[in-house]
Amino acid sequence: QLSPGGGGFPPPLAPLVSHWKHPSSQLRLLELLTESPYRFELTEEEELDSQVLPNPPRCWASSTFLSRLLTLSDVEALNSRVNALFVLGLKACADVILCSVVRLQLSSQLQSSPPGKQKMKEDLMRELIPYFFHINASRDPPWERGVHGHPRAIARMWDISSSTVVALSAEAWRSASSMEGNGARVAATYHVLGLIRCLPQTEGVRTAFLEKDVEFAISLGLLGSDVAELARVGWGISSWLRSRVTKGASNPVMFIVYLVAYIGKSFAACVPRMQMGDASACGFGLETLASVLEMLQDLEEGVGSSQIPSLPLPGSTSEQQQQTSGGMTIAASVRALTEACLAKHPQLRELSKILAPFNQTTTSEDIEEAANSYFQKIYTSEQSIGE
Repeated sequence: QLSPGGGGFPPPLAPLVSHWKHPSSQLRLLELLTESPYRFELTEEEELDSQVLPNPPRCWASSTFLSRLLTLSDVEALNSRVNALFVLGLKACADVILCSVVRLQLSSQLQSSPPGKQKMKEDLMRELIPYFFHINASRDPPWERGVHGHPRAIARMWDISSSTVVALSAEAWRSASSMEGNGARVAATYHVLGLIRCLPQTEGVRTAFLEKDVEFAISLGLLGSDVAELARVGWGISSWLRSRVTKGASNPVMFIVYLVAYIGKSFAACVPRMQMGDASACGFGLETLASVLEMLQDLEEGVGSSQIPSLPLPGSTSEQQQQTSGGMTIAASVRALTEACLAKHPQLRELSKILAPFNQTTTSEDIEEAANSYFQKIYTSEQSIGE
């Protein structure tokens, strides 16, 4: 009676996933349900989870089915069987399970769950999140790669919890960008931009990502300006940056410290947009660099005259907390950055009427030494803020 054609009406799901006196027998029944044509009745939200793949086994979109399996996994004698069942599910429809578990995690069904039940859910997320979000994720996960539809799963996750998608994307970015070299950070940023392209291109999406932690937002904003598909729908750098560096913005001085530090670590790899080709290798385009430098030349007086914040180095003693940025102003750091960029990329003058007449106050030989000194102070301030 597990299917409409089985000699009678199929039994309702509720008693099959309620508490049983003999959990081993119940698990055997649930195993049979995954193999049978039993028609799982799904809620509207569960139906949306199941639609991220064509015709997946409906059981994996059912919150009550998943919740009962997680409960049965707490029984030590049944844990390996539950794990084996989940492996079969991951092979068939990892995308559906990802959406279902995220939604289940956010629901009241797990908010008061015992630790054991949370443990199985956490194990599932540890398997799924790297595969869907991390740039260095193996393309052959432990459950073997099946037919998955990443874009639809990411878009569905956004509908379930946009903050979760932003947080997981930022975590993936930080994990990859912590590797040595600018190339890792650039590759991580383009990886996240690829995830963003799976989402509806709305103001809400842009705001959610660009108001995350500062360096993550700066990286997305700069490199997103060179992704034509995103630039066409409002990811251009100029208006967003200008709104962050005016006196009316939230802490514009701190934002500029991060921005100058980020560009100081990245500008040498810039190339003209038409030559970018392998985006993961070259960072943002010279056109974007020119736009940012133009904007920085026109800072409001109250912002440009502000000094770089005097912050202690991580782990410093109380005596060492008197260390300062040497009295350097935001305007001085911007000038040092501009001179360094023009020395490295003279063609910036051809891209900007504002930069064309820029007068260098030092010789080209002195620029790198002076800029390095400024950037070191900026990095110190940036790292202190981050800690």
